[in-house]
Amino acid sequence: MLTVIAVIALIWQGERWTQRIENGLESLGEGIEAQGTSLGERIEAQGTSLGERIDRGLKTLLDDMRHQHAETRQKLDTLLLRVGGDAQTPAGNSPLHLTWFGKRVEASLDPGEWVAVAAHEVRPRTIGLEPFEIDALCQEHVRNSLDTEWQRRVARTAYEFGSDTRAVEDVLRIVLRDALLTPADTPPEAPRAA
Repeated sequence: MLTVIAVIALIWQGERWTQRIENGLESLGEGIEAQGTSLGERIEAQGTSLGERIDRGLKTLLDDMRHQHAETRQKLDTLLLRVGGDAQTPAGNSPLHLTWFGKRVEASLDPGEWVAVAAHEVRPRTIGLEPFEIDALCQEHVRNSLDTEWQRRVARTAYEFGSDTRAVEDVLRIVLRDALLTPADTPPEAPRAA
C-alpha cells in the first residue's frame, strides 16, 4: 500500500515538473512573440545572450526541482516512520541485529557508557548460557534495571523517532547482548562501511 502511495506521489511530482517546464517554455515563446521584434534584436538590446538566459532559466528550474525532490523525500520518510514501514529497530531474522532505523536510534541514544557498565554487571550471570538465553537476560535487564535518567532518555528517543519505548528498549537489548556475546578480552568488531 505504501509503495503504491509512493509511486503515485512520484508520478504526481513528475507531472507537476513537466507541466512547469511546458508552462515556462510556452510563456517564453509568448513573451518573445508579444514584443514583435526578432529574437536577435531583442538579445542585442538587452546585452544578454540567449545561452545565458537559458542557463539561468534551467538553473532556476533545477533548483526548484531539487527543492521539490527534497520535500517529497522528507515527506515519504516521515510517512514511513509514522506508519511503521521499515521502521522496526531489530531485523526479523535470527540472531537479531539492528536495522538501519535501529542504528539511527542507537546513535541518538549513544549507549556506549551504559553498555559497558551493564555488560560488567550482567556478564557473571551469562556463564554457561546459550546466546538466546543471554538475549532473554538482556531483555530482562533493560526492562527492569534502567534508572530514571535512562527511562527518560528511552522515552524521549521513542518520541523523537515516532516509535514506542519497547522498540527503543530493543535497541538497548541488542547492543547489550552483542557486547556480552563478544568475549571480554576481544574488542568489539568495528562497524562495517555500507
